[in-house]
Amino acid sequence: MDKVKKLYIFVLVCVSVFLFSACGRNDTLGTVSKNLTEYDLCFDIDCEEKSIQASQRVNYLNQTGTTLNEVRFHIYVRAFEQGVKNVPVSTSQSAKAYPNGVSYAQFTLQSLAVSGNAVEPEYAGDDGEILVVKLDKPIEDGQRVKISMEYNIKIPNINHRFGYGNNTINLGNIYPIACVYGQKGWSQDPYNANGDPFYSDIANYKVQIVYDNAYTLACTGDLRTSKDANSIVSIAQAVAVRDFAMVLSDRFQQINKKVGKTEVKYVYFDDPNAQSNLDIACDALACFSKKFYDYPYSSLSIVKADFMHGGMEYPELVYISADLDNNAVYQNCIVHEIAHQWWYGLVGNDEYNEAWLDEPLAEFSTALFYKWNPKYNVRYRDIISSTQDNMSLFLSVYREVLGNVDTSMTRALNQYDTDAEYTYMQYVKGVLFYDNLMSSIGERRLVRALKDYADEYAFKNATRQSLIGVFEKSTNVSLKNFFASWIEGKIIIN
Repeated sequence: MDKVKKLYIFVLVCVSVFLFSACGRNDTLGTVSKNLTEYDLCFDIDCEEKSIQASQRVNYLNQTGTTLNEVRFHIYVRAFEQGVKNVPVSTSQSAKAYPNGVSYAQFTLQSLAVSGNAVEPEYAGDDGEILVVKLDKPIEDGQRVKISMEYNIKIPNINHRFGYGNNTINLGNIYPIACVYGQKGWSQDPYNANGDPFYSDIANYKVQIVYDNAYTLACTGDLRTSKDANSIVSIAQAVAVRDFAMVLSDRFQQINKKVGKTEVKYVYFDDPNAQSNLDIACDALACFSKKFYDYPYSSLSIVKADFMHGGMEYPELVYISADLDNNAVYQNCIVHEIAHQWWYGLVGNDEYNEAWLDEPLAEFSTALFYKWNPKYNVRYRDIISSTQDNMSLFLSVYREVLGNVDTSMTRALNQYDTDAEYTYMQYVKGVLFYDNLMSSIGERRLVRALKDYADEYAFKNATRQSLIGVFEKSTNVSLKNFFASWIEGKIIIN
């Protein structure tokens, strides 16, 4: 990439500064980031042609507890290609996702090497969405291997995590990311139209982004930028994060506000309420930092984007849909997505098979935010009452149509029959579950348990056993049956 090479000295200086400051700004991040997989990414983005030329170097650290002969990567952009089995949107949401007609992505792997030696790629999954990299020699637990690749991406015209709309180019989940290795081997669940079908370990990122100088970039991590006559080179550094995402637009404006050590950025277009939206984002960050776990990063970007759903969370960056024309709903979405910086970002989980671990907590944390911040004139009890009414209406309609409703929250994403069923079981029932739990054990004990949960599993991946175990230890109350009655659908909700 000529444009990158042209600014090579700039890149080296910036990365050196970042590496030095990353450890200095936060002792926890400095400690955690020492033994992680490292991604060195370079994206040359043609904003007019909507294409990306990319190179990727991964210094993969085996922390699986076993010897590996291969490393597997998710290629999530393959879900956006033509003819795939696991499509990114449901039929009912297609018109909203593709307002200008159906459009497709294309991912082309151009080279693959292990320890500098070219290897032939292998693929797994229904749509070839899992890249299998065979190693030249096995690596034991604690050892590293260097994997490099080059690839090209065609960006589709879709209002989604990945794709471009009339205002923004959304670049979430675009690079091959290492699959999590667990007790059952590699976790390689495919994309799904329901929920957020992602699961990843934390890692360190150095990312070089080259793009048209008419555009503004928002992304995960700390950013340094240099311009020449035709292009911009931005260098992003993010340590101990679960993922990396970007948004570009030639319409962006930006306002900032400091919250403690964190620079909060509201990046937007066409928003007369920009200042109040930045303010509530800052209040949410400060509130959750105080109540749950001190936000460890120095940056957080809230980005208005062409996005078919309400919002989407990434480390240090969230999308808020431009389609949310009601400002109260827009602000509620801001709070919810910021809550995900703790429940998904900091404390990770398998969002494909155990979505109930993060979505209900993010939605309930949003309700608690209003309880703890009465200046917004949103009463907590009104939220719960409205939630109960919505759940009752949903169940009555579904029972009338289907005769019976599966109210379990523990299903994998592909086990929900409709978008609405997933939404009500995770978001709506999830809030009622935690409200009921809080009524049983008290607010003080519940918040203490959430703090203990964040302390115990920060920068890790949690499971059902993790959450229940921490809650029982923190509250000194046996809660297994309580949890089971709600999340397995045994409790009757009218």
